[in-house]
Amino acid sequence: MVKEFLDILPKKLTITLLSFLLAIIIVTNLLNYLSKINERRIDELNKKIDNLTQEYSNKLKEEDYIGILHLIAIDYLFSNKRKNSELLTNLPKYLPKSLRVNSISIDNINSKIELSVSVPNFLEYAKIKKYFENKKDTFPNFKIENLSLNQQTGVVDFKIAFDINPIFYKQ
Repeated sequence: MVKEFLDILPKKLTITLLSFLLAIIIVTNLLNYLSKINERRIDELNKKIDNLTQEYSNKLKEEDYIGILHLIAIDYLFSNKRKNSELLTNLPKYLPKSLRVNSISIDNINSKIELSVSVPNFLEYAKIKKYFENKKDTFPNFKIENLSLNQQTGVVDFKIAFDINPIFYKQ
């Protein structure tokens, strides 16, 4: 039966088809082999990239570039600074005359001013408090803290804190 079947098939066509089939099998195996070679090469290159990335990241640790960060911070502070001399010159224009300033603390980062002040008596303290309450647009977010009375002199000491108003910097 197989012999009869082989006799029926044309010999040239069969040999041609078998040669094509054999060629396709060889080409497929060759492409598979080349793809595995390329895959190994890609893995090697990826490992090399990872190693180089790790090497360069180790070189650029914080200790190495902390000086650059300081320079950037200094540049930012200089470019965005406000002159405290203008503030100190203009601030007394807005404060009541009866207020005696003992010390001043300026926090430019949080835009706050804290004044340690004293007034001769509680009547003046009440006037000062009323003044600051009426001038909330000039002295935003003002707070009075650490109120104390000196028993011997009758002087009232306290601290006033408020946000820095841009008008304090104007000439």
